[in-house]
Amino acid sequence: MKQVIKVSAVVFLAGATVLLAGCLKQETSQEEKGVSPVKKLTEKVTGQKEAAEDSGPYADWVVFDRSDHKFSLKHPKEWLYVPEIDKETLLTGTLEREDPNQEDFVDEITGEPFTVVYVINMRVEDNPDNLSAKEHELKGYIPQGRASIEATLEEVTVAGTSGVKKAENIRQVNTSGGVTWYKLAPSNGKVYSFWYVASAHEGTHEKYLPEFEEILSTLQFAD
Repeated sequence: MKQVIKVSAVVFLAGATVLLAGCLKQETSQEEKGVSPVKKLTEKVTGQKEAAEDSGPYADWVVFDRSDHKFSLKHPKEWLYVPEIDKETLLTGTLEREDPNQEDFVDEITGEPFTVVYVINMRVEDNPDNLSAKEHELKGYIPQGRASIEATLEEVTVAGTSGVKKAENIRQVNTSGGVTWYKLAPSNGKVYSFWYVASAHEGTHEKYLPEFEEILSTLQFAD
């Protein structure tokens, strides 16, 4: 029996391990007269809604709006949002998509076929001192190890916001071995982390990497 296996790539953010979650179907339909109670509940829980009146290259993308965490972004409808932790001081979740055009692969442990899954992790946490993204990342490491970690960080600007980027090769079962990670600190009391990883063989990681970075380009932050 074919199974869908989520990536179990582990990324260390400020010394904390974040695991990927399962799938949840998002609802983006809208009634002709107003928004249904189910739709309102969906928006409250997931932050997702249609960009019905939007125009431009992302007019048909889904809006992920979390004003309570001072940010929003847009993503293609093929990416489904999976909520994890949703608290005032911490938000975590994933955007996930399968690739129906990608050939199936065999699980290295079970020997069963699995479907390729691409995952974008999101993490929003409090940053009361408005540390820069680099400072926030380095504070989680002991002083003796900070120099080596800092050497792996590339300073970037994404959607007009300063941050750091890191690309790693972490070879694990059913992952492509690649993780592309961004941390952004827009001086609004929050810090935002986004990282992308794909399942299956090496080389798969590159397929939706440009789309991941395009999604990040739609980020908007509030004060």
